[in-house]
Amino acid sequence: MLQFIRERAQSWIAWVIVTLLIIPFALWGINQYFDGGKEIPAAKVNDIEIPQQRLQQAFYQQQQRLREMLGANYRPEMFPEEQMRQQVLDGLIEQELLVQTANDSGMRIGDALLAATIHGVPVFQQDGQFSQQAYEGALRTRGMVPAGFEADLRRDMLTQQLYAGIARSDFATPAERRAMQQLLGQQRDIGFLLLPLADFVAKAQVGKEEIQAFYDAQGALFMQPEQVSVAYLELSAAHISKGITVGEDELRARYQAQLTNYTTPEERHARHILIRVEAGADAATEQAARAEADKLLVQLRGGASFEDVARKSSQDPGSAAEGGDLGFFGRGVMDKAFEDATFALKPKELSEPVRSAFGYHLIRLEAVRGGDTKPFAAVREQILDEIRTERAEQQFYEQAEQLANLTYEHPDTLEEAAQQLALPVLKSEPFTRRGGSGLLANPKLVNAAFSEDVLARGNNSEAIDVERNHMVVLRVLQHQPEMRRPLDSVREEIITRLRRDKAADAAREAAAALQQQLQQGGDPVLVAKGARAKWQRTEGVSRESATIEPAVLRRVFAMPRPEAGQVRWEQAVTASGDIAVVALYAVRDGEVLDGEDGTAGDLERAAGDAAFAAVLSGIRAGSKINRPSQQP
Repeated sequence: MLQFIRERAQSWIAWVIVTLLIIPFALWGINQYFDGGKEIPAAKVNDIEIPQQRLQQAFYQQQQRLREMLGANYRPEMFPEEQMRQQVLDGLIEQELLVQTANDSGMRIGDALLAATIHGVPVFQQDGQFSQQAYEGALRTRGMVPAGFEADLRRDMLTQQLYAGIARSDFATPAERRAMQQLLGQQRDIGFLLLPLADFVAKAQVGKEEIQAFYDAQGALFMQPEQVSVAYLELSAAHISKGITVGEDELRARYQAQLTNYTTPEERHARHILIRVEAGADAATEQAARAEADKLLVQLRGGASFEDVARKSSQDPGSAAEGGDLGFFGRGVMDKAFEDATFALKPKELSEPVRSAFGYHLIRLEAVRGGDTKPFAAVREQILDEIRTERAEQQFYEQAEQLANLTYEHPDTLEEAAQQLALPVLKSEPFTRRGGSGLLANPKLVNAAFSEDVLARGNNSEAIDVERNHMVVLRVLQHQPEMRRPLDSVREEIITRLRRDKAADAAREAAAALQQQLQQGGDPVLVAKGARAKWQRTEGVSRESATIEPAVLRRVFAMPRPEAGQVRWEQAVTASGDIAVVALYAVRDGEVLDGEDGTAGDLERAAGDAAFAAVLSGIRAGSKINRPSQQP
């Protein structure tokens, strides 16, 4: 949680982008509350409930992010469901605590700051400018709506504000910095042997009685949760649009009618010199200003540098120091007389004195850009998509009403609606209350499938808006209550578990015996050889060493410094279950360097995180947190 908040506090705009483009943060994307009857909340933080739907939505979106991030490498077993669900709920609880604390402290995120944050996200932009269409489209692809997204972003920015106020006030002393350099640069002389768990698994034997006893004692491990499979009708504008054809003449007519949409506005880059005339000036002042402009025009036509004359004589405080440079601008920005004169010039051409509401201007046009119209061929597909989308949306609204009415009028079948709307009746694989795959992972559909009206009474669900212009109606095909899987179906699973447990015990005993021999002065090479292992001795190992087994590396850098001439012995277990007997011979501290090396920043961040952790712990201790769904 601390790392999550700290990273976002450093660059929350980047965090928003990454979140939308698939990024692994459990607290993001909790964007909607769903309708439904009163249910037991997932948790209650002081007086605020965290609904089960909110937890389910957060869990679902976390799963989706992990799948998208890892692609073909994603494996469900990598992320145990119960553990991940608990982590997501912990994150929601901590977020709610932080939001409540920030609100109680008077912190607020204004509408202008929220809008500026959203407008600055590149994925919400087109041609460098914020686009409402791109914004809504990006949210729609993630199953979000603007109101929910903006509420969540505001909450998250609020927690960042609180974090920054606490964590960014710490600093590192010179003594701490020196100690950190010594620690981070430390090198250790080590040795180890590795006992592969697989060698012990091959020797482990499991009897029938053990299998039955484990099954009887650990029956809860083999419970198959309640499941349903459903039939459903899916109506979406995206599917409808694929069947819509548009003639070439209509495409070209749309192109001509909306030609300005495909034309880049012309912009002009100009410099000017201003001789100011205040509003209400008399005729003498007016004439004097015009005479001054005429005099400067003579200088310019005589070869004087426009930039130099502007710096010396222009009375425009905003551009004089820049040689009169106004940059690029389009129509509708400048004074009308000034604009008309500028857009009448050719590049490098100098104007006569031009009277505007501010006085007299001498204008030189530097460059012209834009004004180009994209050819029909370049925008044909865009126009085709626009027309298809318009017609598909119109058809969707018409058919959506029919779908809702037909499935309500015929609550015990989807066939009537399927025939009249020419929709296929689709069927799902069985899934639990925690959702299925693809479309059936959506919490709205899962909640509907297990609702009393659909599951117990056998009715069609209501027409459910999955996202904009995407609707589903479902009914239950089969219902399988919770049950314990038969022993025969889990026998191999039990055997594998018991063999591994026995192998782990045997490996630990063997490692302990080897460690005892070594502590009593046994030659490491010979001891390892007797165990059919290899003794590996390495000097000068650093914390970043890539050649040492990670579990061994972590262990040796956690071991106390040995006395001179002595050796420390311990064991380490690798991720795969192999056991290592580890020796630590000597420790050499890292070199202390003068000047900045990044250590101070690391220390300050660590201290800030520690301070924030302490505050969060205090907030949690002073809050009332209930998890009704976990109570017996």
